[in-house]
Amino acid sequence: MRKKIITLLPPIIMTIVIISIVTVTTYTWLAMNEGVNTENPEMAIESDTYDLVVRRTTEYNRGIYEGIDGLKSIIGGEGYLFDYDTYTSTSDNTRLAYEIVNENDYEGDYSLMPGTYGYIDFYIRPHAGVTLVETTFEITLSGFKRSYNEVGEGNYVLSLNEVTDSAKLDMLKGHFLLFEGRSSETVVSSSGTVNYYRYSDLIEDGILEFSSLGKAKSTDPGYEDCYKVTIYWCWPVTYFEINDHYIGSNPEDGEEMFPTTVATYINNHPSYFFATNQNSLDPDLRSDGYNEGDQVIGDNFNYIVVYIDGTE
Repeated sequence: MRKKIITLLPPIIMTIVIISIVTVTTYTWLAMNEGVNTENPEMAIESDTYDLVVRRTTEYNRGIYEGIDGLKSIIGGEGYLFDYDTYTSTSDNTRLAYEIVNENDYEGDYSLMPGTYGYIDFYIRPHAGVTLVETTFEITLSGFKRSYNEVGEGNYVLSLNEVTDSAKLDMLKGHFLLFEGRSSETVVSSSGTVNYYRYSDLIEDGILEFSSLGKAKSTDPGYEDCYKVTIYWCWPVTYFEINDHYIGSNPEDGEEMFPTTVATYINNHPSYFFATNQNSLDPDLRSDGYNEGDQVIGDNFNYIVVYIDGTE
């Protein structure tokens, strides 16, 4: 049994919307749970032992980005469904779209850019009589680039092309760090109080193992019969934001943000983080290479897609 969840994080550095997609090899259904706001319906995909449930989580900047309708058309042509209103209980569509959360805005704009962070969440609802759910999710990042084709003098048509260059795609694997855990922390000093997030359980090479063993079910209204899965993502604004803020490193500002497994991940996969100076251990040269990596992303991606494949 294979299922696929896809998350779209539209345009980078300049503009981005955040959408997700779910895929399965069986069938899907729309559920209006009692006690759940019917303006926020859930959609689910049924596997042999559980249902994978998603719901709309945010509507930041809905519909304002140039090309977003074209992206929906392209993805829709591959069978992905974005519109909850036309989704029916008799639908055999196995690919669903939903929005994830970008928590960091810049002057009221929730575009994706270095320094942004947020989360992806969905629910696993075990079938009756199932006491243990175990699955592996494989996470792959991809994306689309906008281009304009002249169809007559002064007339241009917007088109979207999926990025296939492996070096460019690799850059997404390091600049978008994924974690299973996150906690809110506070540092108090003579200069004031600072709140920040501390991340844990790095998701390396896109592999997320899930087991319900020992896990409590969700307390979210309407989902008390489900296990909630949350993936935290962040796009560190600079290399030094990572390198100077490892847990246990006693950083000067006191903000211990990242587990040391990130340092090992960087050393094992420098091509994920640095567009240049990949063989250097010098922090300043690595910083330059990281900034060049941000530029590679900004120059080559307008929409980012996160594919999450699940196997039972």
